[in-house]
Amino acid sequence: MTPNRHPEDRSPAPIDADTGEIEVEDYPHWGGFDPQLPESPELLTELATDPEEYVRRDVARNPATPVKVLAQLATDPDLYVRAFVAQNPKTPRTQLLHLATDRSVTVRCALAANPSTPPGQLEQLATEKSAQIREAVARNWATPTAVLNRLANDLHRWIGPALASNPTTPGTALVRFVADRVDCRLRRQTAGHPSLPADTLTRLAGDIDWRVRLEVASNRSTPETALSRLATDSSALVRDAAMKNQDKRAQPRASVSGG
Repeated sequence: MTPNRHPEDRSPAPIDADTGEIEVEDYPHWGGFDPQLPESPELLTELATDPEEYVRRDVARNPATPVKVLAQLATDPDLYVRAFVAQNPKTPRTQLLHLATDRSVTVRCALAANPSTPPGQLEQLATEKSAQIREAVARNWATPTAVLNRLANDLHRWIGPALASNPTTPGTALVRFVADRVDCRLRRQTAGHPSLPADTLTRLAGDIDWRVRLEVASNRSTPETALSRLATDSSALVRDAAMKNQDKRAQPRASVSGG
């Protein structure tokens, strides 16, 4: 059950008592930043000791908060304060290393999503029991390639889409997600990734699902031969996307020849 919150509370979502997972969908402010938050170091330092948790949480997630204040809040008794420190890109490395061993799944999940988290900690977090922590690592564009490759073998249903959404995931790690036996939704999510190998994109250009072909037609890495094939596709949406992709590629060449 979701705890009662102050109307201005912007805490991360709570953990489900039965599954141990984070109820991310329950709290829309998770990961957001309010531009109206104060930027004065003096005021932020003062607010960091406020008795109200929701005030300290706003300080913890504010990128203008001084690093010494973030270091102080990294040991705050409120897990949501620590979680916002864990996701703050300005949090010092020492505190990030400390938060990697925090007892709270919520805190470690926030850390896994932070691009400033050291590679060694991301590798550690990728082996967590919580699927939501592993998912956050898979979505993190700063996650080392070797870790992303290992996560491609993770069978949890959240990991594939997370890797497909990460622009730094290598194409070789994505190939297994576009096999014919894979759910069409995952094939569709993966087909638009620019790192997919050319031969894989060519094969997907003939996929039975028109929505998969649409993603391939819009992919900037799709080979010209596959685009030409898609430009005559049975779906008007696919044909239109393929021709627009072809036009975009022709424009630079036209401008160069015109100069």
